[in-house]
Amino acid sequence: MWVQVSITVGEETVGLEVKRLEPDDRARAAASIAWLTYMALESGADADAAVWPWPLRSMVGAECYRIQGCDGRQLSDAWWNEAGRRAAAEFVLVNELAGTLRRFHEGLSRSGVSPRQGLP
Repeated sequence: MWVQVSITVGEETVGLEVKRLEPDDRARAAASIAWLTYMALESGADADAAVWPWPLRSMVGAECYRIQGCDGRQLSDAWWNEAGRRAAAEFVLVNELAGTLRRFHEGLSRSGVSPRQGLP
């Protein structure tokens, strides 16, 4: 199922369709998102400057961006990166993943797992 939402990127209001996962798929999605973001943050990447890895962008499942009065081709890479981050945040909200993500991140932090060594 797809849910229509609106996000704001810069001064643009953007219509977006975000995939609503089946309940059985939510924990797996949360685990994947938690691991990929943990690796990015622990590797010293600047969270604001980091480009969302392709697995996250494809998992978020933003089907289309609707930007009133704009075809999107003149928008910068930075704009699209921000749009992707905001779409990911909407994906987390629509699928009620925040609590599960928090628990996964806390577990990863306590475990002492390093992105350089990978999972045990």
